[in-house]
Amino acid sequence: MTTIAEQAAEWLLRLEEDAQDPAVNAEFQQWLALDPAHAKAVQLMQGMIASLEGFRPQSGVAHQAIQAGIQQDKRRKQFKRGASLLALLFVLALPARLMLEGYPLSYWLSDIHTATAEWQSSVLPDQSQITLNGHTAVDVDFTTHRRVLTLLQGEILIDVAKDASRPFVVKTEHGSITALGTRFVVSRHRHSTEVLMLESKVNIKSEAPSARQAVVKQGEGVNVTSQGVEGLHAIDPDSINDAWKLHQLVVQSQPLSDVLATLARHHKGYLRYDEAALSQYQVSAVLPLDEPERALALLAESFPIKVQQFTPWMVSVNLKP
Repeated sequence: MTTIAEQAAEWLLRLEEDAQDPAVNAEFQQWLALDPAHAKAVQLMQGMIASLEGFRPQSGVAHQAIQAGIQQDKRRKQFKRGASLLALLFVLALPARLMLEGYPLSYWLSDIHTATAEWQSSVLPDQSQITLNGHTAVDVDFTTHRRVLTLLQGEILIDVAKDASRPFVVKTEHGSITALGTRFVVSRHRHSTEVLMLESKVNIKSEAPSARQAVVKQGEGVNVTSQGVEGLHAIDPDSINDAWKLHQLVVQSQPLSDVLATLARHHKGYLRYDEAALSQYQVSAVLPLDEPERALALLAESFPIKVQQFTPWMVSVNLKP
């Protein structure tokens, strides 16, 4: 994505978030005046979104500010051909940038992966069963001596087939989980890995050099971080089993930013939020993963957040002023 395209996308969001701020609008007009390609990039982005999604262009102050910039631009000399090509590249590059952010190379090279909002169950070579929810990627490495799953992103439900001669291990960047039983959930977040034990128990080892191993039993959940295994808490295995059947998200005292990251894997578009600002809020709730828009509305009823939907493909979540 070009620099101008990145700036144009950010301006569209800023103008909607701070529509009543004269200083923001004045700064936007100054940015438009710097280069004719700025106004063209903004105009083409709006047109692309409106034509693809059937939505009207941005309204209110944002629309007026953009139109003012376009009228200013009409009084200038006509665009050079290169500026038009640049704007066209912007239209193509915006989806590409979002694609690369959400679907890195490791995702495409993984052994099993799901698309956004997709659920998939698979039987592994040893007859173990795994279920992946939206936007999840797993590598499978089975040999005569070991069985290893590497969770690259997302969340999996695992039913382990018994094989005393080959340990069953799930790895993430934060640590490893060795199955001593049958059924558990592993969720990879940005700064931690969550493990929920539904049946029997697992042995967990953090990547922290001095970390001790921890045994997590049925009805318990923990977080694995670079510092160790922490946050042991009670869970309800029946409600989590039901949640996977009904495609729900059950969270208990989980940072709002992590909840939004999970919803983003089920939102068919770009869910934008400030991780640092929203991580201070703890969520305990049951949310519908197949209806991320309704889940966001439910969160907005309980937390001081503002959900702005520009199109079904672009949603912004921010703290209320």
